[in-house]
Amino acid sequence: MLDESKYLETIRTESGVVVAIDYDESAADDCPIDWLDGHAAALVTDAEDYATAKAIERLGTADTSATMARWYAVDDEDEAEREAFTKHYARKGWTVQTCTIRSDMGECPITAVIAVEDGYGTPDMLARELEDWAFGHVYRLDFYAPYWYEVNGEVNATLELYDSLGGVYFGDWADTEAVRSECEDYAADIVAPDTITVHITATANGKIAA
Repeated sequence: MLDESKYLETIRTESGVVVAIDYDESAADDCPIDWLDGHAAALVTDAEDYATAKAIERLGTADTSATMARWYAVDDEDEAEREAFTKHYARKGWTVQTCTIRSDMGECPITAVIAVEDGYGTPDMLARELEDWAFGHVYRLDFYAPYWYEVNGEVNATLELYDSLGGVYFGDWADTEAVRSECEDYAADIVAPDTITVHITATANGKIAA
């Protein structure tokens, strides 16, 4: 049964499915750079907050043989290493760009050199995904479908969890209409069951029999 108090937001869609939104706690193990499967690399060169820097430590590098693509301690920026990283991926024909990854309030920014192979997006696009990921803006959607049940001729309705989807990135969480529109799109892909009616009869001894 749906408990709205356990979620950040709930959205009732036109299809009758309720989309309940919460943070995706498992997203910490699903870095966006991994999605590109070896076609991107990133190197953190500066971060004001150590914990924030550690949060994106799994950016790693697409080429493990490139020893210059190692991680820096927060206070250990090395311009020569940055140049080596940039030249290495430029020689491979990748687009290399220095990007700033910021939180909502612009606090604790991270500076990263991002390299992306042609055909797999741009460093700036990846930086925005990493921004959402590093600062926890990844969501889980729980889809609740309507179920109907009947007790001694009285019909009642309830919403039960039908499916879930993790790793969702909203373009702008503050834009409520945009979030609603995206939820409608996601819900449209959920094949909710036809209305299920369960007939329940209360017996003389008070027990419920389906």
